Amino acid sequence: MEIRYLKNDIEVICVRASSFPQGVMEAHEKLAAKVSSAAERQRYGISHPSGKEIVYKAAVSERYASEAEKLKCEQFTIRHGLFLSEYVQDWQKKMDQIQGIFQTLLADPRIDPKGYCLEEYVGDHDLRCSVPLDAALVMQHDSEELSAEIEAAYSEFYETLARFTDQQLNRVPFEGSWTGGQVVDHVLKATGGIPDANTRPADREYNGLIAPVLAVFSDDTIKMKSPEFIVPERGPFTVSKSLNDLRSIKSRHLESIRQRDLHALCLDFELPKTGFLTRYEWFKFTACHVQRHLRQLKKILELVK
Repeated sequence: MEIRYLKNDIEVICVRASSFPQGVMEAHEKLAAKVSSAAERQRYGISHPSGKEIVYKAAVSERYASEAEKLKCEQFTIRHGLFLSEYVQDWQKKMDQIQGIFQTLLADPRIDPKGYCLEEYVGDHDLRCSVPLDAALVMQHDSEELSAEIEAAYSEFYETLARFTDQQLNRVPFEGSWTGGQVVDHVLKATGGIPDANTRPADREYNGLIAPVLAVFSDDTIKMKSPEFIVPERGPFTVSKSLNDLRSIKSRHLESIRQRDLHALCLDFELPKTGFLTRYEWFKFTACHVQRHLRQLKKILELVK
């Protein structure tokens, strides 16, 4: 399953099926007979419960305002926003799975209780099954998820740092390596804040860039050169001050996650080769960045004991 963002409303022309599921094919055939060039338009299926029955509507995209009225058909608006989706290839060979897919989507706690099931036909063979999400419920879920991830990442980093003495923190484990203190200083500089003084609403999936970013930072075999502004100082460093700084950063992040719009696009810094990230993506990136250097810090601790 994936979260997709529909940027604009879509107006569609509908024909209601006489029954479900028996009347579905007939509804699509009636719609094709009523609407010119129906085969060239985007096709949909829209359904929702009504009492003990399922109301199903075959639909195609409307080409101009009032086209549905002119054709004496029902008009429906697929509202822009977030959708939870599952992509099905060769759906006609998997018709017995479609109901189960929608049941799984509808079981998600973030769905819009006033929503519907949306079938979006992709070419002649594929189908995207979707349900609209409630933006407030999505935000609440994301806030809880990010809070747990940030708490876990910084807490384990904190616990590992607390095992160092000041002397060990400033000892070079091997030639060319950072000290443990420098690793901590880099983490403090790199994750101390989110570049979010200036933002705007995202016009894409708010979590769309997570996978490529995390793939790089989760791979310890990939070596990266730090930008000058997050290169650590030489030290010396103290464990107590470093611990206090970590606590402060974690608290600020948790407060921001609780209070701010996590889906907004942050415009104060553009990640090279990637682009601007949303707050949600920045916090995901932050947790992954801390975990990457946690692994490094643990290795250094074993070498300087």
